[in-house]
Amino acid sequence: MIQKRRVTIEVEIDTDVHDTPGEWDWSTLLDAPASCVDDVEASGPALAARKLAEPTIHLNGSSRERLAELYRAAYRALATAVEKLDDAAPHGRDYYPQGPEAFSQAQAEHRARMEAVERVKAEIQTLYFTTAK
Repeated sequence: MIQKRRVTIEVEIDTDVHDTPGEWDWSTLLDAPASCVDDVEASGPALAARKLAEPTIHLNGSSRERLAELYRAAYRALATAVEKLDDAAPHGRDYYPQGPEAFSQAQAEHRARMEAVERVKAEIQTLYFTTAK
């Protein structure tokens, strides 16, 4: 007899610090086949605050496996985007000739871009876990 268990995963995203000890790498879990995460339900601040429209699995629609595959691929692409965007963080040497406020403004704009991509990534993660059930 297969015994099901529910696991709740809490995730906190700090867009200013990456690769810190204890930071969870979702790509590890999202690389697993969908059947490995059938019983996993993700929750926490990293997930979208609003209710997302979830796809309905039915005979005339996409299969559960196909949707999970698409969401995994989208998540991986967004994780790469976050890495590359982080690499492109503003540096003071590129802004000081414009005056003291320019670098602060660039940092704020960069932070907003990072948060926007992280929000989309969290929504895709939510859709993946909803679909993989």
